[in-house]
Amino acid sequence: MLGIHRFARNLPKILQKFVLTCSAGVLLLLALSAPRLYAQANAGITGTITDSSGAILAGATVTITNTGTGQKIQTTSSSAGTYAVTGLTPGVYSIAVEANGFKKQVQNSVRVEVSTTATIDISLSAGATSETVEVTSNAIALNTTQPQLGSTIEPTVVAALPNEVSGRGRQIDALQFLAPGITGSTFSHRIGGGVDFEQEIVYNGIPAPQPETEGYTTNFNPPYEMVQEFRVERSTFSAQFGLGQGALTYQMASGTNRYHGDLFEINRNSFFDSVGFFNGKSWGGTGQPPTDHENNYGFTVGGPVWIPKLYNGRDRTFFHYSQEWYKQPAKASRPTPSLPRQKRPVTLATLSTDPPEPSFPFTIRPPVSSFNITAS
Repeated sequence: MLGIHRFARNLPKILQKFVLTCSAGVLLLLALSAPRLYAQANAGITGTITDSSGAILAGATVTITNTGTGQKIQTTSSSAGTYAVTGLTPGVYSIAVEANGFKKQVQNSVRVEVSTTATIDISLSAGATSETVEVTSNAIALNTTQPQLGSTIEPTVVAALPNEVSGRGRQIDALQFLAPGITGSTFSHRIGGGVDFEQEIVYNGIPAPQPETEGYTTNFNPPYEMVQEFRVERSTFSAQFGLGQGALTYQMASGTNRYHGDLFEINRNSFFDSVGFFNGKSWGGTGQPPTDHENNYGFTVGGPVWIPKLYNGRDRTFFHYSQEWYKQPAKASRPTPSLPRQKRPVTLATLSTDPPEPSFPFTIRPPVSSFNITAS
């Protein structure tokens, strides 16, 4: 009894040590994995720095800032006046350029898409370095460094467009058919009239090859809410996509400096359905809409990694977690013998000793979850 009393008295201290140990482990994991996680992105920005006369400027300081996370990357222009930054997470950026004898130039609202390198050329005006010229209009980012042709399905499209729930939860790869030249189904689809099962799949810059059904991802698609945007490569794509006639590159959602999340419920119910033409009584039907009850629900949450009094991940480390469930009622199906059991004739069928398969009132698929950490 005395030992139990001491344990209960020291329980808060034990819990405190446990929390501190776990927090230290998380920080160590982030420290070791941050460079590796950061290198998974495959987008970037490049361009040329010139003065008002068009002459190139070497040694100009270029600072690229992610407006959502506050992360900054700094580089300098080369002897040819060019700069290039790769490994960026797709999103909205601002570019600040400084050089001696010139006004500081800031270009806001630069959109960087997944699997592309945006070209942003900047011209500096002569003046004091304390002066700043800020451009707030959206910059037109052209891809002049890579030859591929493709279509980017942006975050607003992923969030706004409806996606059918039929036998499974929402499938993100169903939106690839918005791109021209993609035909077929999520199981067997073709790009530009080519053969099926010839599409490379890339998640955050990491290929996910399959031995037989290349491009079919329904069985391991990420949660719908986990995807920020993706791009469908159709033709003349870069040599980095060498496993098929096209590619589908996904960029997972990342947390920002603000905590955000959502709850969702998608309900498909016979109450909202019409009877249908062939189910009408004039065609011998029941006059009732067919039974179809499906539910797809879940949540997402993201933001900076923050451990009170230990670690503040603002502008440095972020997380995004998403989980969803799918449920569909199923009618029970049990055989009914036409004769009483004691009078049934003995046949090979009745000699079977296998127990009947159980039936359940619902078809419930395992929850699909995904966790993403980004760090600078």
